[in-house]
Amino acid sequence: MKVRCASCGGEFGLDRDLPFLDCPYCASTLYLDRARTFLRFVLPPSHSPARALLELREAWRKGELPELPVLKTEGLLLPFWSVRGSESQGAVPAFSPRPSCLEDFRLPGAGARVEGGEPRGFTAVPCTQGASTAWMRPGEESSFSLYLVPFFRIQYGTARRAYTAWVDAVLGRAYFEETPPPLSAHISHRFWAAMSLLFMVFAVESFFLPGPAAAAAVPLTGFLVFPLFRRMVQGAPR
Repeated sequence: MKVRCASCGGEFGLDRDLPFLDCPYCASTLYLDRARTFLRFVLPPSHSPARALLELREAWRKGELPELPVLKTEGLLLPFWSVRGSESQGAVPAFSPRPSCLEDFRLPGAGARVEGGEPRGFTAVPCTQGASTAWMRPGEESSFSLYLVPFFRIQYGTARRAYTAWVDAVLGRAYFEETPPPLSAHISHRFWAAMSLLFMVFAVESFFLPGPAAAAAVPLTGFLVFPLFRRMVQGAPR
């Protein structure tokens, strides 16, 4: 089978069908799909796993999300299709299953580079959009390139309920597939639970005590139980 290089236009033969190959003329790294070649770019990571966890915790803080234990951190190279030189127009995930939080992902503005291998600590996810270029309109294939973007997939939570976050290893942006209820929701639930308990105590005092005694007992009870009330409201997990 003969294919044409998407970079220099040189034509060369292939002995076997490989997803990635190097042009023998210009040494460009190419992606082969449906007998067509596309330039393959790799974005270099700038975040370590430790720094990605810091970015995730910052996203938790901004979103008022509880800080749950981290169960697993994995470095992955995710493939995206994008128009060469127009990264700001967005990218199309070229892998499956596709997290809904990455459907509108835009490529980082960092300089892409052609690279044969993968960065250390990252595993390339296969381009499983199989016939992954079938959605491209005729004639526009030449403008598309495949970009491999480094991400950290971080699983956190508990043994009973785990969540997944994706942290872009180039800019450190965090994306969430699903999140636990925010701390504000926990605090709200605790507040109303404490208020209901106080109301029941005041109602019992008003029912069993005579008027003057109840008038004195209610504020005294409120003063005595205030530390417990505050502890209940502020007792949301962190």
